[in-house]
Amino acid sequence: MSSDLLRRIEQAAVRGWPAIDQSDVDGWIWRHTSGGSVRANSVATLAFHGDPTRAIATCERRYAERGATCVFTINDVTLPTDLDAILAARGYSRGEDHVTMAKAVASDVSVPASITTNSFASSDWMQTYLSGLTENRRVIAPTLIAQLPPSAVFISDGADGRVTSSGLTIVDG
Repeated sequence: MSSDLLRRIEQAAVRGWPAIDQSDVDGWIWRHTSGGSVRANSVATLAFHGDPTRAIATCERRYAERGATCVFTINDVTLPTDLDAILAARGYSRGEDHVTMAKAVASDVSVPASITTNSFASSDWMQTYLSGLTENRRVIAPTLIAQLPPSAVFISDGADGRVTSSGLTIVDG
């Protein structure tokens, strides 16, 4: 996958799961929501202009003011490209790897009859979705879902009128 495509996918993911509180820090997107969502509680490092030391300090201060841990999402298109090493030199340790997967999908895919889509999160969809989350994510998830872009598509699968699995996608480019 090209760096340009990966960057566009990562930018779409940031737009698709926006934090409740976010702001620009020299091109990075500082995000805070509370709860366990890493994407909504970390710095998106997809663009940058400025002094990394100063920007990191700004992010650290903002998270500290909220009683939260400062987390940076590092991926193959992070800027500056040596941010991982800069953070390590400051005493940061790596968490779970950030993995982005992409696959071309045919436009003529047949969808099983048990699959339904909606432009809103039905109560059955929400109950199924929330049941798979940790408690700290379960608390904030409804707030995040309520602020999703209008292009959100809520996908359900089930039997006998009962939703047994749920999915979500945001159409973006």
